[in-house]
Amino acid sequence: MNADYLTSPEHSAGRRITLESFAGMDWDVATWAWEPEFDGQPHGAIPVGSLSIFAGRPAAGKSSAGRYFAAQVSRGTLPGCWEGTPHGVAYIAGEESLKYNVIPSLIAAGADMEKVFRPHVTFTAPDGVTEVVALVPEKDMRELTDQLKAMGTKLVIVDPLMEYMGDGSDIYKNNEVRAKVRPWSKLAEDIDGVVIAIMHLNKSGNGDVVAGINGSSAFGEVARSVFGFAKDPESEDLDRVMSQEKNSIGAEGAAWVYRIEGKAITNSEGKTGEFGTFVMVGDSDRTVGEVLRDSSFGSGGDGVGGVKSFVLDLLKDEGGVAPASTIKSGVTEAGYSWKTVQNNRGKWGIATRKSESGWVWELESAGKAAPSLYVSKIPEGDEGPYARDPGTLGSSKVTGINQDPDGARSQDPAHIGAPGSSPKPGVFSQPELSGDTELEDIVIGCFPAECPMSLQTVEQSVPPEHRDQVAEILTQLVADGRVIQDVGGRYLRNFPPALVATGEVEDRGDITSSPEAD
Repeated sequence: MNADYLTSPEHSAGRRITLESFAGMDWDVATWAWEPEFDGQPHGAIPVGSLSIFAGRPAAGKSSAGRYFAAQVSRGTLPGCWEGTPHGVAYIAGEESLKYNVIPSLIAAGADMEKVFRPHVTFTAPDGVTEVVALVPEKDMRELTDQLKAMGTKLVIVDPLMEYMGDGSDIYKNNEVRAKVRPWSKLAEDIDGVVIAIMHLNKSGNGDVVAGINGSSAFGEVARSVFGFAKDPESEDLDRVMSQEKNSIGAEGAAWVYRIEGKAITNSEGKTGEFGTFVMVGDSDRTVGEVLRDSSFGSGGDGVGGVKSFVLDLLKDEGGVAPASTIKSGVTEAGYSWKTVQNNRGKWGIATRKSESGWVWELESAGKAAPSLYVSKIPEGDEGPYARDPGTLGSSKVTGINQDPDGARSQDPAHIGAPGSSPKPGVFSQPELSGDTELEDIVIGCFPAECPMSLQTVEQSVPPEHRDQVAEILTQLVADGRVIQDVGGRYLRNFPPALVATGEVEDRGDITSSPEAD
């Protein structure tokens, strides 16, 4: 292609492309609008001229954080390039009431209300009638930009961004989301400031905050920085965590502890109300992603959130051993599910045993635990048919595939007592039916006094590392006569005739051939 072609009249109109060399072009380093301290060093968190997303679950405090930033910028106290110079702030609220929430919360946060604005949009019809209408970014962004520049505005809070995506928008389509979000990013560039978009996180438990933003991944892709906000379920002080989950031109992973503290303010009519304020506390050793993962899966991957850490810490505080009643009281007072704790204690390395004063829980690492999760040590010198303690499981609470769902199941632990003592009414004693190995003891100890159990139920009642051996153990126990099977293939403990004669257990009859037993 020659020069005459490029300059010929027939090619002078319309679009043209020329290639420009990067050589000689200006370049620069980021200027940080927010540069807080983390780990004792300045941390570049939000660059000037960018869109930033504050994302969190409902009630995490992300909107309170937005008002904190608004107040700091309006006062010139935000650590960063604007520190010492107050600037205007535009707060665009789409969900919360200005009168009852946004305005008083900004006042409580310490904002200079003379420097905080809201876009007020009106429309005048051809007949001269004027009405207030909602902000429509596609129609109003150019004028909004001009107004913000004229007022010296450097920070725009959009709370929430989803409110301004437009009717009919598909927030899960990448191209649509990019078209809607880019104007806000350009607004930040045009005002040489920052746009903070408040957004919600979905309930995914994988801990990826950027991917967890409701809608398309384009939200997190277009934003230059993303911050996560979450309540910390393990904090005794109701602390929360804010962390940098994306930083396009800086370091990620910085995290801080914050709290939402109430502050009372009084309006011009003498009415007083308390409003939540965002308070930075210091560095955090956990990110929001880690908090969310722990909340969903537990620190050991057990699916029970912070309750595992709570129970283990409670036992450690008690020296590794505590009465079951103490654990239950602490768990329920903290708002956790007692049933969840009971179902998971074995996986957490907690054993149980019967002491003279009642049931106790022990950390296996304390060196005092029972030899298995279901078989506890009996005090030295205790002899007789009650010498073996079957543990606190009582009847299995797991429903097997072949188990009769209508069958009655005792929820009480088996009665344990000294020789000659009487069991509680309606509760059967557990006789000595020890196996030849500890694993056989574990399997036998899983059986309730009177209800059959399917193979699947028995397998779920023993520690995971032994489940692949259960079928073989049951076959041996059936062959030895210590366990029997009904016609439905379910397993049941077989009691000695002498015990049946005492009336402590019912005569099972020939359940191996009786159709009624199924």
